[in-house]
Amino acid sequence: MGRAMTFERTAESLRAAAAEVFELMFFVASEDAAPVKSWDRVMILAQVEFQGQWSGRCAVEMPESLARTITGNFTAAPDPEEVHVDVMIETMCELANMICGSTITRMRCPGIVTLSPPHLIEEWPRPKREAHAAEQWLDAGEGLVHIRFEAEAKV
Repeated sequence: MGRAMTFERTAESLRAAAAEVFELMFFVASEDAAPVKSWDRVMILAQVEFQGQWSGRCAVEMPESLARTITGNFTAAPDPEEVHVDVMIETMCELANMICGSTITRMRCPGIVTLSPPHLIEEWPRPKREAHAAEQWLDAGEGLVHIRFEAEAKV
């Protein structure tokens, strides 16, 4: 299977990976949602980069209130409002890591891919011109989630 054929599945792979991670790891049902131009809440944005036969990044953004809810689900906290901010940040980073890894696996990247440690970022990075990209918006019940995945093959 050629590289172009693999990259054609980027959007499909991202959608399936995100839905599965939210459902199986965070116990949250999600549905496709329409994109929004601006947020009216405090947002949290986590990103993970990867290198190998392919290089790229995956970023996940959501309102802090939803991040607290999924952290509560993930850690079995009795009250999501009492989730410590450091635990919420670690959970957001792990969410980005899980979605990125699952998307890469679904796309059947040739060779080994190494993911960097996920981290918070303050704003969306500019899209890379050469990268194959997909964006996914999900309604997770208590808020919208915005995910962007970019990948490019080594030449």
